[in-house]
Amino acid sequence: MNFKKILAAVAALVVVGLVFVACKKEITNTDKVATEQVVKHQNTEGDYIDIPEVFYSSDGITFYDGNGTAVTEIHVDYGEKYGHAQFSSEGKIASCTRPGNDCGDATIWDDETTMSWSAVYAVRDDGTIITQPRVYN
Repeated sequence: MNFKKILAAVAALVVVGLVFVACKKEITNTDKVATEQVVKHQNTEGDYIDIPEVFYSSDGITFYDGNGTAVTEIHVDYGEKYGHAQFSSEGKIASCTRPGNDCGDATIWDDETTMSWSAVYAVRDDGTIITQPRVYN
């Protein structure tokens, strides 16, 4: 009798594990499809502006990539600061979490097509604004 209860409990745990894995896979697939649709949409709009993974500004108006090359044909709307930025070893924004007051959400706009991308930004100690498009994969 106890063996049947143990077997039933093991079977229940296996089912829960399979449901979790299926849900996780569905979330991953949904994110992948959403990313692919954005890329396809960008490609059908004509000229695609290459937005660097990270770019910098001293005034929030003029932008440069990590090599000092100007990033043109865009503007950025910066939201309220709501978190504290953590940076990765590559200098990218690893996270922007509460509490804090040096990072927040932003929107990058293509000035020609008016397409937009969600982004995060952080203000470094020297006043430089680092902006990074959000990547969903």
